Amino acid sequence: MTRILTLVVIGSCCLAAACDEESTGDGSCAGQMVTLLAVVDGDTLKAEELDKNIRLLGVNAPETSGTNPEACPLKWDNMSVAEQEEFREDCCYGDQAKLFMTDLLPPGTPICLVNPKGGKPEKDMYQRTLADVYVGSTFVNAKLITSGYARAYKDFPHPTHADEFEQLEDQAKANLMGLWGYCATAQGDSCP
Repeated sequence: MTRILTLVVIGSCCLAAACDEESTGDGSCAGQMVTLLAVVDGDTLKAEELDKNIRLLGVNAPETSGTNPEACPLKWDNMSVAEQEEFREDCCYGDQAKLFMTDLLPPGTPICLVNPKGGKPEKDMYQRTLADVYVGSTFVNAKLITSGYARAYKDFPHPTHADEFEQLEDQAKANLMGLWGYCATAQGDSCP
């Protein structure tokens, strides 16, 4: 219980610090306001005002079978034990991450897209908008990691919150939050 309380307190402090840096502090948007059309998966959104998807910066949620068949060819529950071992890091908890985001951000939700380096949000090689996402004063990118629905993205780290995101991941992992508890192997090890 103490570990969970510590995670919540530290996570809340980190989220508050992140919000103070990148939003106006009162929940109003310091970036581009858009209306959420749909949650694509745990780290990708679609907005009415944008042609291409939005990719949350610095986080990597597990894939769902419908969004990236190369990384996750089947639904997790339909995989054999051998397939689950092969695709554990890419697929385990992908459906739960998408559901978490859908509950947090239902269609029609106004969201704020912020470029942490200032200016207009940048695009990736797929022309997705790369952004920190806020709903009110909630820093969605950090909330995903704190709640165990995503990892800190080490291949493409957050430009200003990489260390913080890794600390949030370590805390979620230590407390077996979300994917860190659910994706444990039969030997009792936590996810990679």
